[in-house]
This record gives sequence, C-alpha cells and structure tokens, in this order.
Amino acid sequence: MNAPRDSIPETGAETYLFASSNGSHITWLTDALSRFGSVVVLAPDTKSVDERISLLGPVAVFIDFSSDQSTAASQLHQRLKRDWPALSVLATGVSAEPAAMLAALRAGVDDFIDVAASPADAVNTLRALLERRNSLQSGTRGCTLTLLGARAGLGVTHWRPASR
Repeated sequence: MNAPRDSIPETGAETYLFASSNGSHITWLTDALSRFGSVVVLAPDTKSVDERISLLGPVAVFIDFSSDQSTAASQLHQRLKRDWPALSVLATGVSAEPAAMLAALRAGVDDFIDVAASPADAVNTLRALLERRNSLQSGTRGCTLTLLGARAGLGVTHWRPASR
C-alpha cells in the first residue's frame, strides 16, 4: 500500500504556509484564503520548514499563537526571521485570548489575524501587508561594492574604466 503524500499546490498559484495543529484554525484559514491560493499546513515545531519554503516559495507564513502553541510559535518565528527575513510572517489566534496576542506581538510578527473575525478581515490584512512590503522593497535602491585588498594595511584602490 502506498503511503499518503503531502498535497503540493498547483504551479502558479500563490502558496501560504500555516504552522498549526488546531483543526478549526486550519479550516478557517484554508477557507478564508481558498480563492487566493493554497494553504500548506505544517506542524508548529516543524524541522522541515526551510525545505518547504525553498520548495514552495510561499507568499507568507502564518503561525498559530494559540495558548497551547505559543512557545513553539515564538521559536519558529525567531527562526524564520533569522533565516528568511524577507518573508512575511503573520500570527493567528483568537483576540479573546490576550496571552496569545501578546506573545505574537512580543515575538515581533508582521501582523495578527483573529480567527474569530470574518474571513474577509484575514484577506484584507494579508493584502495590506503584502502591499506595504512591496512598496518598501520597490523603494530601495542602490548597490553594494566590496573592495578587497591583497595585503593587510596597504588599502584598496578601486579602478573604473572610463566611459565612452
């Protein structure tokens, strides 16, 4: 008998990763984003998150900061910000649980989505975050030039050919 495989989203569709073990939160977010792309679910303490990000190239990562998952969620967020700083990371939880919202804010997530709110709020929050990120990245200009010297203490000369 063949072992079941993880579902891989269609090529060209936007992909979102969701680190959660809460079935109702997974269903809510999957339903909320179903028109905009595919949600791939990961365990909150997953060790294969780097592999999934490399393979799927997600638009954003959602982390469930529910009270029973907040410690693993904070650790995962720190790892994502260290290894994938350009990736948008959003927290999910219930605003009626102030400890979850506080843990997410202290971790430094990009935004918070209340799974007790309407799905339209999740879509609006995600779109606004992605627009902010795109405007910041498009406004960044410049280049980096590294100058290396062959001998310590002698300095470096940068030579540029004359333009014609």
